[in-house]
Amino acid sequence: MRTNYQKREAKEYNWFRGFFQWLTCSTFGIYYKVAFNLKIYGRENVPKKGFFIVASNHVSANDPFMVIHAIKRHTAYIAKIELFEKKIMRFFLDWLGAFAVDREKLSMSTVKTAHALKQTGWPLGIFPQGTREQEGSFENINKGFATFAKTLKCPILPVAISGGSKDVRKPFRSKMIIKIGKPIPYSENIDETVKKWSNTVNNMIKEADNEINPTINYASRKASSFNFLTRAYQLYSLFVVYMPVFWFPFYRMKIDRNKKLDKKKNYIVAPNHISYMDVYVVNHAVGRRMAYMAKQELFNTTTRFRRWVTTNIIRLGAFAVNREKPSISTIKTVKEVFKAKYDLCIFPQGGIRKNKTIENINPGFIYFAKTNKIDILPVGVSGLETYNWNPLKKQKVYLKVGEPISYELDDDEIIAQWAKQICDATGYENCYAKK
Repeated sequence: MRTNYQKREAKEYNWFRGFFQWLTCSTFGIYYKVAFNLKIYGRENVPKKGFFIVASNHVSANDPFMVIHAIKRHTAYIAKIELFEKKIMRFFLDWLGAFAVDREKLSMSTVKTAHALKQTGWPLGIFPQGTREQEGSFENINKGFATFAKTLKCPILPVAISGGSKDVRKPFRSKMIIKIGKPIPYSENIDETVKKWSNTVNNMIKEADNEINPTINYASRKASSFNFLTRAYQLYSLFVVYMPVFWFPFYRMKIDRNKKLDKKKNYIVAPNHISYMDVYVVNHAVGRRMAYMAKQELFNTTTRFRRWVTTNIIRLGAFAVNREKPSISTIKTVKEVFKAKYDLCIFPQGGIRKNKTIENINPGFIYFAKTNKIDILPVGVSGLETYNWNPLKKQKVYLKVGEPISYELDDDEIIAQWAKQICDATGYENCYAKK
């Protein structure tokens, strides 16, 4: 019975172990392909013949199987000696061709096994991080793999794994990518080798992460995205979902519309903001095609519910804005909105204000009005400061569409007129009238 798992002979890497490894790793590969939509890039970079060291990041206990499946070469992995203390694991690792290493003190048996392995043509598999790291973490790199490459005079094949950790792995809902880079020649300078490997693998991880979770610019939209489908979804949400379910049973609404609005002109619709329902009721009150500028915090895909919210507000015609400093993408999208003949809804107060006071107005809506030469349309909303869920006592809500304010006026005059019209419609306190 074997007792020293740090030492192996070249003859042990025979066809039987090769078949057992192929069968095991192929089974894992098929499962990951079906359950996690596994994609492999860079197989053309794997040397067809000869000895080399396979070095990848380490995020899961299944990484050796997945790397072997990806490169399609029989590979002998170095495994920490603690794994060989468990009987079942020891048997499995033994038949896969793995051999042990003491991470605290490298033994001569391990070094001799690595030299023996070079004679067989089986590549040597090493995880430079030593142990599994959290997805996205790239720390604690052990230089041992570069030392082996220098000693054995062989290249290093960099491999990157993304989406493989159990924290992000979700069957049939997540994606996994393995990227294989070009071999890195060994160098007498170990630090240089480590730096080349870490930079290569880190870059491949970032590329894979961007494919799995692409960075979406929610502030950028083209005029073509504001089309009849956008308006159809707005009407569907308003009259089929929102009004019958959330509105008519609990609220009684009165709207004072402005019938003198020029149908050929576009406006920046500027309501006060007192509830999440404002988007729907303002759309209903104005009765025009409308896009929305929404704070970028609403565009969040971290959970299933947040993804659903993000999808729906995009369908409603919303795009993101950084309220502290609008991006170039936001500015360009505003132009695209008017190019599509849509009005643009902006809440000058930014967030929801329930204190019945008009104050802290963000002048950003004036900038967009002057830049695009678009007049501002005030809309006063009152009665939604509190939500009502009692169908026996319907809450009164009042909306008034005001008179357009010319973009050619001074900024202070625009704010004063907007605040006055909103306060006249709602009865709120006008802090700007005191100045």
